[in-house]
Amino acid sequence: MLGLSVGRQHFVSSLSFLVTALAVSIALFASFDYVLLDHVRFQDIRGTALLGSFIAVAILLAIVAAHLENDYPQLPVLLNVLLSCLPWAAILLSLFPYDWATNNEAHWLLTLLLMYCAFVVVRCVNVAFYRPRLRTLLVTVAGLTLVSMHSWDRFYFPTVFDSYNPEEYEQDPTVDIEHTFYQQLRLVNERLEQVAPSMVGTPDFFFLGFGGSDRQTVFESETLFANNLINNLYGTGDRSLVLYNNVDKLDEQPIANTYNVNHAIKGISDKMNREEDVLIVLLTSHGGEDATLAVDLEYLNLKALNAEELKATLDSARIKWRIIIISACFSGSFIDTLEDENTLIITAASAERSSFGCSSDRELTVFGEALFQNALTDETNWVSAFVEAEKLVRTWENEADVPHSNPQIRVGHNIRLKLGLPVPPVPTTEPESLLE
Repeated sequence: MLGLSVGRQHFVSSLSFLVTALAVSIALFASFDYVLLDHVRFQDIRGTALLGSFIAVAILLAIVAAHLENDYPQLPVLLNVLLSCLPWAAILLSLFPYDWATNNEAHWLLTLLLMYCAFVVVRCVNVAFYRPRLRTLLVTVAGLTLVSMHSWDRFYFPTVFDSYNPEEYEQDPTVDIEHTFYQQLRLVNERLEQVAPSMVGTPDFFFLGFGGSDRQTVFESETLFANNLINNLYGTGDRSLVLYNNVDKLDEQPIANTYNVNHAIKGISDKMNREEDVLIVLLTSHGGEDATLAVDLEYLNLKALNAEELKATLDSARIKWRIIIISACFSGSFIDTLEDENTLIITAASAERSSFGCSSDRELTVFGEALFQNALTDETNWVSAFVEAEKLVRTWENEADVPHSNPQIRVGHNIRLKLGLPVPPVPTTEPESLLE
């Protein structure tokens, strides 16, 4: 380990020494891990597994080296030499500051340490086989390099114990599930009481927003953004209701689930002139190819919203005129169920494609940004806005080199005449082979 001259005759191989050296090394790893840690200690299962993996790799490299040298009698000597170094390596690795390893500016220190470990292993091979072949040394170094690269961004060192500071972890909120469910009727009814009825003699627009998943905050923010935009375009401020899932707002905000959306649709219908008024519905969440939208709320198990149930609720509420925007993967799968002559449907993707942009660091999904933030800002021509949004989405997807989501639009004949819209473009379709 110090680079001094040493001969293999100084090493006497025995099974008892190999077992003892291995046991001492593992004990040193465990002892240093335990002593140097603060706060609450626990056994690091993954780190222990990594330690075992490193030992297995070392044995494998030793066998490969013996095979390349065609000198299997020297394999016990090589293992003896390696295990003679392992206790000291355990001390060295344990005392190396972990903060240095995780600091990007100090990665060179970790690199030097790994290079030193490789130097020691090469020295052990040299001692065991006495001037080994160049290919043996190259294979050994290559194997060590691969192991280092594999573990670089995962576990810097094999650890038997780890610890955590309880003060650094916030206490998880306790959700009273019964209270959450029982208060939903009250919360939705309070929102419905604030929805203004239709004005006599004037067709009005109503808005219902549904942010179905709390796994990413983008669905909540997209619902609220669209609500403000539709209010600016159609004056729906007092004729709107939004449902979204946020575990921190359970006492003030009705959740987005199938029961609440059905109850909200029926309640809004009672405020509408069903023959003249238009309901705009935004559904934003994760989508499935089976015409479903994910309904997620931490600590609660909620069923997905499906196209058939949504269609049945709209029909039973006798809402004639509908504009439905679905911002989700595979949202085109809703079209066959929802489309009719009185309905305008816009989806972020076709029935076979994913849409993009559902991360928590975004305010809007990619399609939501194209439609709500760029195309539908100052006009109510849904067809031209969709055409512009589709072009933007396609451009962004080309730049990101991802498969096209193929947003879809369907405009029923009657609602097209009612809103004075042009004939929509032919739906975009692409062979699935283009995904290859």
